[in-house]
Amino acid sequence: MHGRRLGWIIGCGALLLAGACGDDSTTTDTGGDVPDVRPDGCLDLCTLGARICSGGGYRECVTQADGCTDFGDVTPCGAGEVCSGGTCGDTCRDVCAEGDTLCSGAGTVTCARQSSGCLDWSDVTPCALGEVCSDGTCAGSCVDRCATGARQCYGDGWQECATGASGCAEWGLPVSCAEGEFCAGGVCISGCRDLCTPEGATRCQGPGVATCERQASGCLDWGVVVPCGAGEVCTGGSCEERCFDQCAEGATICSGFGVRTCERQASGCLDWSDVAPCPGGEVCSGGVCVGSCSDVCTDGATRCAGSGFQTCAEQASGCLDWGDIAACPEGQVCSGGACRDLCVNQCTEGARRCVTGGYEACEVQPTGCTDWSTPVLCGAGEMCSGGVCIPSCSDTCTGGATRCVGSGIQTCALQTSGCYGWNPAEACPTGQTCRGDVCVPLCTDECTPEGSRGCDAATAAVRTCSRATDGCLAWGPPVACPAVPNGTPICTAGGICSATCDAGYSLCGTDCRRSCRPWEWQSPLPPYHTLYAVTNVGDTVWAVGEYGIVVRSADAGATWVNVGSGPRVTLRGVDFVDATHGWAVGDGGTIIVTSDGGANWSVQASGTTAQLNAVSFADANKGWAVGANGTILATTDGGFTWTPQTSGTTQALLDVYFVNDRSGWAVGGSGTILRTANGGLVWLPQTSGTSYEIRSVHFVDATNGWAAGYYYLYRTADGGITWSTTYYTYQFRAIAGVAGATANGVMAVADGGVVYYSANGGSSWSARTSGTSSALYGVTFLDANRAIAAGATGTVITTANAGATWVTQRRPAMVTPSNMRAVAAVSPSVAWAVGYGGAIYATTDAGATWTAQTSGVTNNLWGVDFADTTTGWAVGEGGVIRGTVNGGTTWTAQTSGTTYALYAVDFVDASYGWAVGASGTIRFTPDGGATWQAETSGVTTTLRGVGFVNRTNGWVVGDSGTIRVTTNGGVNWTAQTSGRTEALYDVEMIDANTGWVVGASGIVLKTVNGGTTWTVVGTPASTAFYGVSFADANNGWIFGASGTALRTIDGINWNSLTIPTGLAIWGVDFANTSVGWIVGDYGTILATRTGGE
Repeated sequence: MHGRRLGWIIGCGALLLAGACGDDSTTTDTGGDVPDVRPDGCLDLCTLGARICSGGGYRECVTQADGCTDFGDVTPCGAGEVCSGGTCGDTCRDVCAEGDTLCSGAGTVTCARQSSGCLDWSDVTPCALGEVCSDGTCAGSCVDRCATGARQCYGDGWQECATGASGCAEWGLPVSCAEGEFCAGGVCISGCRDLCTPEGATRCQGPGVATCERQASGCLDWGVVVPCGAGEVCTGGSCEERCFDQCAEGATICSGFGVRTCERQASGCLDWSDVAPCPGGEVCSGGVCVGSCSDVCTDGATRCAGSGFQTCAEQASGCLDWGDIAACPEGQVCSGGACRDLCVNQCTEGARRCVTGGYEACEVQPTGCTDWSTPVLCGAGEMCSGGVCIPSCSDTCTGGATRCVGSGIQTCALQTSGCYGWNPAEACPTGQTCRGDVCVPLCTDECTPEGSRGCDAATAAVRTCSRATDGCLAWGPPVACPAVPNGTPICTAGGICSATCDAGYSLCGTDCRRSCRPWEWQSPLPPYHTLYAVTNVGDTVWAVGEYGIVVRSADAGATWVNVGSGPRVTLRGVDFVDATHGWAVGDGGTIIVTSDGGANWSVQASGTTAQLNAVSFADANKGWAVGANGTILATTDGGFTWTPQTSGTTQALLDVYFVNDRSGWAVGGSGTILRTANGGLVWLPQTSGTSYEIRSVHFVDATNGWAAGYYYLYRTADGGITWSTTYYTYQFRAIAGVAGATANGVMAVADGGVVYYSANGGSSWSARTSGTSSALYGVTFLDANRAIAAGATGTVITTANAGATWVTQRRPAMVTPSNMRAVAAVSPSVAWAVGYGGAIYATTDAGATWTAQTSGVTNNLWGVDFADTTTGWAVGEGGVIRGTVNGGTTWTAQTSGTTYALYAVDFVDASYGWAVGASGTIRFTPDGGATWQAETSGVTTTLRGVGFVNRTNGWVVGDSGTIRVTTNGGVNWTAQTSGRTEALYDVEMIDANTGWVVGASGIVLKTVNGGTTWTVVGTPASTAFYGVSFADANNGWIFGASGTALRTIDGINWNSLTIPTGLAIWGVDFANTSVGWIVGDYGTILATRTGGE
C-alpha cells in the first residue's frame, strides 16, 4: 500500500497509550491539531481523482479497501511517453517551482526534477506521528490557509481550497490547464485578460498577501498567497501587527470571475474575503453575479476604499466595474480617489450627489476625512436628482438658460420633478424689454431685420445689421469688399459686393474674367467625372464633383448642362436655399457662391486650406461648412465672412445638416455625431454606438433624422439623444429623407450602386435595384416618390417610384462612352469627332447637339479631316479609311492598301490628302480617296501626325523623335533633325516656314525655316502633349494628358489654361481665334467660344 499506514504502524505503541490501538481503543480529540483517525485506523492521503507522476507513469488517488483515499499503483506511460502534471504525453513541461511544497492528505509533496527531466510533484511523504500538514509543512497544529472553495492560479494550472486531512483549509494539488489554455482568476481559459491592476498591487487573501503579477499567459493576475509572519495579520494588502476595518460588513465587490464579500476576519477586523466564483454562465457586475452586466462606473475613474483605492476598468465580465483595492503606500491614506500624505475632506458629511445610475453619500472614511461613498443605484423607472432617487423625467432646457416671452423673460431652473424646466415668465424691470434672451433698456432700432446688409456711403464696404449692446439693432462697422483682379470692387444695393471690370473683361458673379464660362461641356452630360454631392430646389437639381464640375438640371434630372466656372478643384458639398442662391465647398478650403442659379460662381474667402466636405444653409444668410480635422465654419452674412466654430474634435467631419438657424448636426470619422442647438455656439457630441466613419446626415425636422456610413444606417426620433443602428455589409455614402403624411421616406446609397429604401422612417429597409454598379455619393428627394442619386464617372440615376425602378441619365446616351481621338472643325458651327469602336459624332449647331453617325466599322478611329462641310475622311486601325461627300449622312469604305493602323489624315482640298500610321506608313490620294497610293517614308517607326500647307509641302512626325518633310507632294521624304528621342504626336504648319510639333514629356518644337532647324520651346507643363492647333501665326493651343492645356497669343510664349477636366485630351481643332473644340477619353467633348480664356 506504499507506506499508507507507515507513520501509524511505527508509532502504534505510542498510540496505544492514547487508546488508538487495540480492539477496544477510542480516539482522543486533538482539537484539529492532528487528523481524525477512522475506526479502522486509516486516513485520507489525497483528493479523490487527483494524479501525481511516479516512476515511468502516474498514480491516481482512489478509494482503498479500507474506505480511505490513497494514490494507487503506478500506471506506466506508453512507449516514448513521459508523465507531466499527472498525464502521459509525448513531451513534459514544468508544472511547479523547484523546492515548493504542498499538503496532500496527511503528508507533503515536493516539487523536484523527475526522470522525464521536468519539474513535477513527488510522491506523498507522510507527516510524523502527532503532526499535520499545514501550508506544505508538517507541524503540530494547523490554521486555515484559504477560504474553502476559493481558487487561485499556480504554475500552468489552478488550485482549489478544500478542508484537508489536517482539518484546516489548505490549497490542494494544482490541476494543469489544457494545451493552449491559461489560468486567469483561478479558471482555465483560451485567452487571457488582466484581472488585477496595477502590477505590484497587493490584497489580503486568507492569512496572507497576494500580489498582482504578470503570469505565464502574459496577463496580470493575483499570484500565490504569501502567509503573514507569526503574530501578524493581513490588513489593507499588507501584513501588520494590528489591523483596522477595510470595508463595510456585508458589502460586495467584483474580482476576476467572482465576488468578494466584506467579512470579519480572523484578525478581528473587517476585510474582503477570498473570491467566490460566479455560477456557470454568470458574470459579476456591481458586486453581484448576474446573467449579463452593465457599466457601473466611468473608465479610469478612481474612488477610495478602506485604506486604498479602486480604479474603474473593464473587468473579466467585459463591462466597466470597480477593480480590486490597491493599498496606499505606508504613511499615506486615500482621499478624493488618490493616495495622499494627509487626507482632505472631499465633501460635507451627509451631502449627496448624483452619479451614473444612482447617488453617492458623503461619509467619514477610515482615514478620518469625508469622501463620497460607494454608489447606491436607483430602482427601475427612477433617476437621481439632487442626490435623491425620484421617478424619471427629462430636462426641457439647460440650467441657467433664459428666453424671451413677449416683453418678459423665463429662466431655466431645477423643478420639483427633479428635472430642468422653464420657470413662469417674469416681467423685465421698468424701462426694459427682453431682447436676445436678456432684459435690456428700451431703445430704437436703426436697421431691420437683423442680418440684413447695406453699403457704407463713403467706401466700397458692407455693413451688417446686428444687435448692439443696448439690445437694439444697429449697423455694424464697415467691412471692405474684397479686391477684384482685373476690376474695381463696388458695393451694390442690399450690401452685395460686386465689381466694375477693366476693358476686355466681363463680370462673372463678383469676379472679372475674360469669359464667365471659357469652356462648355458638350458630351457627355453629366461629364464622366465623379459627382460627390447633389441637391435640389423643386425640380431644379445641382450636382458637384471633380475638377470644379457643377452641373444643373431644370427638368428633374432628365437633361443636364455644365454651369461650373470656379476653381479647378474637387467640389464635395453643395446646398441651395432657393432657385438662385447656392454654395459649393471643396478641397483647399474652397467655397464658391452663386446668386443666379449657378450661371456664374464667385470664390468666397474661407480662411482655411482644410478640405471642406459639406455645406448647409438655413437661409440666404446663415450657413455652415465642415471638413478635415474637425473644421466647422459659420457665416451669418451669406458667406461674405466665415468664422471658425469649436467642434471639440479632430476627426474629419464629412457632412452637416441644419433644419433651422439653430438646430444642426455634423457627422464624421470614428462614429462622430455632433449636435448644436444654438447655431454652433456650442457643439456637443452624441453617442452613435459605433467607431465606424459616418458620412452623411439628414433631418426632416428637429427630431426625426438619419445618418449613414461604413456598414451602418442610423436612425433617431429624439433629435439624436439616442440613435439606433442597422448593420449591412455596404459602405454607405449618403442618406436623404422626405417627410410624408403618415410616415417618412428614407433612401441611402452606397458603393457598387447599392440603394436601400425605407417607407417607414427607417424602421425597416429594403434593397432597390439601381441599374448601375458605380459608387453613389449623393442622393436627394424631389418629392415623396421622385429622387435623384449621383456618383462615380458622372453617374446620375432618377426614380419616379421611390426607387422601385431607376433610369440612367446621360447625353449622348453612350452606355460605355467611346474614347474620342480626333476632331475636325470646318466652321464655328460645324464639326466632327471620331473615336473608339468606329464612333463618329457630328454637330451643326456649335455643339448644342451631337449626333451619332454610322461609320460602318467597329475599328478604333484615330484621325478625321474635312475639306468643307460635306467632304471628309476618317482613318483608324486596320488601315481603315472611310469617306463622306454628304456631311456624314453616309460613310463609305475607301481602299488604303494597308492593314497597318492609320493615326492621322490631312487634306489640303477636296482631292489631295495624306494618311499616316504604323511602321512608317504613308498613303496619298489625288482624287479625294477614290484611290490611295503608298509613299516611301524612309522609316519604320510609327507616324502619328501629318500636316500639309499646300499640295507639295508637308511634314510627318512620329515615334523616336521622327520628323520627315516633302517638298514634292510626297514623292520624296527626307529626314529633319528634331534633337529628341520621345514620341512626337502632332504637327501644325501655318505656312511653308512656320510650324510647331508636340510630343511626349511636354515637348514643344518650333520652326521658322520650314524645319531646317527645330527649336525647343519652354512651357509650364511636362506632361505628354497629344494635339496642337493654330488659328493664325499668333493664336495657338496645345492639349494633352491629365487635362493639360496651353495657350499662346504671340506664337512664342505659352501660358496654362484651366479646363474642367483631368482626362487626357487627344484632339483639338479651332475654327477661328475664338471657337474651337477638344476631345478625349470617355467621350469627352468640350467647346470654347472665347479662345479658351
